[in-house]
Amino acid sequence: MINQIAKSTFLIAAFSTIFTGLVGGQAEAVTLASTQLGAVGLNGGSGIVPAVPVRGWRFEIADPFQVQQIGGHMKGVVTQGSPAFKDIFGAIIPLPSVTSMPTPGPTGTPFDPADAIASTTFTPPGSNTAPFASSTEDIRVPLDVTLQPGAYALMFGTGMFGTTGSAAMPASPDQPYIPPTTSDSIIKWQQPFGSTTFEWQMAPTIQFGQMRFVVEGISLAPPPLTADFDTDGDVDNIDLLIWEAFFGTPGNGADADEDGDSDGNDFLTWQREFTGPAAPATVAVPEPSSALLLGLGILRLVSIRRLKKNPETAR
Repeated sequence: MINQIAKSTFLIAAFSTIFTGLVGGQAEAVTLASTQLGAVGLNGGSGIVPAVPVRGWRFEIADPFQVQQIGGHMKGVVTQGSPAFKDIFGAIIPLPSVTSMPTPGPTGTPFDPADAIASTTFTPPGSNTAPFASSTEDIRVPLDVTLQPGAYALMFGTGMFGTTGSAAMPASPDQPYIPPTTSDSIIKWQQPFGSTTFEWQMAPTIQFGQMRFVVEGISLAPPPLTADFDTDGDVDNIDLLIWEAFFGTPGNGADADEDGDSDGNDFLTWQREFTGPAAPATVAVPEPSSALLLGLGILRLVSIRRLKKNPETAR
C-alpha cells in the first residue's frame, strides 16, 4: 500500500453539506462529513494527546472516490514544556466493514502504519501564547488517494509518522451527525479505566462524539444508464422490449437521448449500455448495425409484396 507523507499547510474551508452523484455524466465535487459544522473559534475540545493519541471516523462509500483533501473542526494545542505547536497526522485506513475496528499494530500502535493507504502530517492552527489560547477552525489539508467502494477510517493522531504534536476537536451539540454517521462511527484509541493497555473504543457520550471529520474529493461513479427504461438498475432484454413497444411514438417511454421520441438512436444507446439479459432465453439480444437493420427492413417489405402478388405460395 502507498504511504504518502507530505508536510502540509492547513487550508481553511467551510463545507457542511454533502454533495454526491454526477451532473450530466460528469464527475462532481463531493464532501463526506461526519457532522455539520458548528460554531468555530472555540477554546476547547476532546484532546488528541498522549492519553488519547488517535481519534477517528468510520465511513463507507459505494462508488470509487478520488480524495483531494481531509480535515475537520480542530485546533492546535501547546503542551506543558513545549511552547511551540507541533505536527499531528491524518491517515486513511481500510476496514473489513464500517462496524469493524482498526487492527492494532504489532508494536502496540493503534494500527500498523503499513495499513494506511494514504497519510500526511500537518500543524493544526493556533497561536503560541498559551496552551489553550488558540481557537478552533474547520481546516483542510491536501491528501491524494483513490478509494474503491468499501469501508474506511479517517484518523487524526499523534505519536505515529514522526509526529509529536497535540490537538483538540470540539464535540459540540451544535454539530449534529450527518446520516448514516452515528456516535458509534466515532472511535478513539485509549486505555480503559483501570487498565494499562490501550484499545479501540466507540464514543460513549456526546463528550467524545459529534466531532467533525471531513473527506473531500471527486466521485468516480459511472454515468447513469439512460436506456434502463424499467429503472431496475440494468440495461437488458426487458428494456429492449419496452423500446420496441414505444418505437416511433412521441414521449419519454423509451427515450434514452431525451429528444422527445423513441427511435433508432435510443436503440443504439440501448446497445452501448447493454449489461446482460434478464428476459427468457427466447428473447434474442440483437447487436446489428444501423445498416443491417435497414437491410433487414427492406427484405421484409420485399417478402410482403411477393406474398401479396402470389397468394398461392402462402398456402
